[in-house]
Amino acid sequence: MGLSAGPVPSRVDACVKAGLLDLVNHAADAGWSPRRAAARLGIDDSRLARWQHRRVQGELTDRVPGGAPLHGLLAAERAAILELFTPWGDIDRSHRKLAHRGSRLDLVHVSESTVLRVLAAEGIALPGNSRRDPVPRTPRPDWLEWKPNRIWAYDFDPLHPGPAGGDRDPGRDPGRGSPGCAADTGHAGVRPGRPSSDGRRRGVPVGVR
Repeated sequence: MGLSAGPVPSRVDACVKAGLLDLVNHAADAGWSPRRAAARLGIDDSRLARWQHRRVQGELTDRVPGGAPLHGLLAAERAAILELFTPWGDIDRSHRKLAHRGSRLDLVHVSESTVLRVLAAEGIALPGNSRRDPVPRTPRPDWLEWKPNRIWAYDFDPLHPGPAGGDRDPGRDPGRGSPGCAADTGHAGVRPGRPSSDGRRRGVPVGVR
C-alpha cells in the first residue's frame, strides 16, 4: 500500500484505494495535513483528492480500458449476427459469406472479421468448406521432350477469320495446327506455314525454352 514498497503503482484495486484514503483520514484526525500524510504513504495528494471524489460518487473501481468508442459494436448488432448464424451457418459455412449475407438481407452491416470475432466469443465454430479433390494434371504428349533449347510452336490461324469473315482455308484439316497443338521443330524463330497468295510462306512466332 505504499508504506514500504515505494510509490503506489499507477493502477491499484478499489480496496487499496479505500485503505489509503482511510489512512489519510486517520492521519488528518491525528493532526497531520493530507499532503504530509500522502507524502509519507508515497502517493500524490492530488491523486488522493480524485479518489476521494470518486469514492463519494461510488465510482472508486476503475472502468474497463478503451471506454465506449463511437464505432464500437452494438449489442443489437451482436444479436443480429447470432440470429444470422442460426438459419445460414450450415449453408454458407464461412464467416465471409455470412457477413455478405447479412448485408444483402439488410440484417446487419459488419465486416467479415467482426462476424468471426462475435461467433468465436460465443464458442461457435463454422464448419468451413470441405476439401476438394485435387484435379489431375493433363499429361504432356509422348513426343514432347522437356529439355532446354527445344522449340514449341502453336498455330492460331483458325482463330483469325478470313477476308469474308470465314476461315482462311475451309478445306484445311482441323486436326493440323489447331490451337493447343504443339510441334517440335528444328527452326528457331518461326514455324513453317502455308504459302500465301503472293507465293511467300507465312510463319508463326515461336517461343524457345
